[in-house]
Amino acid sequence: MPQGVLRITGTTDFSAYTKVDSASAFIVKGRGHALVYALGDGKGVNGNWTFKRHIEQAIDDISGWGEVLRTDGTILSESNLFTVDMSAHTVTLKGAYTTMSNVTQFALTALNISLNTGAGVGALQFTSGAANTSATLLGGTLTLGADVSLAGTGLTGLT
Repeated sequence: MPQGVLRITGTTDFSAYTKVDSASAFIVKGRGHALVYALGDGKGVNGNWTFKRHIEQAIDDISGWGEVLRTDGTILSESNLFTVDMSAHTVTLKGAYTTMSNVTQFALTALNISLNTGAGVGALQFTSGAANTSATLLGGTLTLGADVSLAGTGLTGLT
């Protein structure tokens, strides 16, 4: 998936999946500059997405990335991260923060670093301005203004 947006809801059931190799991933093998997120926590508790893994598998949701971004409405909210236009079939990532004091600010910065190369393509769009691009963010100073827990978000760091 070199670009675009995959927005997941409902139940994703890989409980019978048995193939294991280091190049595998459960949902997306290669993310490129694509946004992959779910409406829920993966447990069906907050939001409506449930992810059923094979009990013995330890494979990333997305190869080389980690987990699907979880917007369960309690830790991260879809509306705080993106502007979704269902009629235009676009998702616009909101702007980044150079000082991050909460999980939403951290997520926005991490997503802009990972995905925003300067121009949106197709379904994935970005808040305008060079300040939000990966190159600008990585070339500047980023500050944590408070302790930020990424537990339950699907994020594992800035990049």
